[in-house]
Amino acid sequence: MPLTKVWFRVGVGAGLAVIPLLLHAQQCDSSQRNNSPNERFVIHDDLSVTDRITGLDWQRCALGQGWDGQRCTDAEKQTIAWFSWASAQTGAEQLQAEGWRLPTVHELRSLMSRRCKDPAINVEVFPNAPSWGFWSVTEFSQNADYAWQVDFKTGKITAQMKTGETSHVRLVRGRVLPPSRKSTKPATEAQRLY
Repeated sequence: MPLTKVWFRVGVGAGLAVIPLLLHAQQCDSSQRNNSPNERFVIHDDLSVTDRITGLDWQRCALGQGWDGQRCTDAEKQTIAWFSWASAQTGAEQLQAEGWRLPTVHELRSLMSRRCKDPAINVEVFPNAPSWGFWSVTEFSQNADYAWQVDFKTGKITAQMKTGETSHVRLVRGRVLPPSRKSTKPATEAQRLY
């Protein structure tokens, strides 16, 4: 994982100390096709983003993140940013009057960058996007105890237990993209979702 060195000045006693802080940088492969260029998205003043390909509107920040005027922040420590599948649905229901809902796995996967990982999303459009799993509303067809999750660190989708796992949430509004075919095998079903 590439690291970026950032230097900070910290007050120590009567003087200043300069210490390095290592931050990871998004990993991108320029030889891969860019399926999520900036031109694909329209950024609105209300912190929503319209995807010109799917026609869906997305919240620019994950549920629980704040906005500092330039990027999404995790500074509000009192706000929940990790959700069980049930609490993800409850969070979406609280904003349902504005049209927001939990996305299907197909919709959520449409945001994934094939070129970049960690996070596998356009970070100019979705600044400071978490490199973690995000819940979808789509349940695993063979076991109702599981729902599909999109991992924006690795670019993979997996079926996760609804009650034993916590993940992030990015809400969407607009027409529902067509559901995918169902399968009895998780890997095969996951591959056909997009």
